[in-house]
Amino acid sequence: MVCGNHQVAETPGPFFGVRAFRLFLQFRNVILFSGSCHVAINGA
Repeated sequence: MVCGNHQVAETPGPFFGVRAFRLFLQFRNVILFSGSCHVAINGA
């Protein structure tokens, strides 16, 4: 990952793809985490 690189900043196409992918991973992790917490709270 070269997030802080100047070349990446000048190419919005791949940079946007990386940001979108990272946001997707964060969103998925939040979903999985909240799901596991929900199960733990219910005691299932």
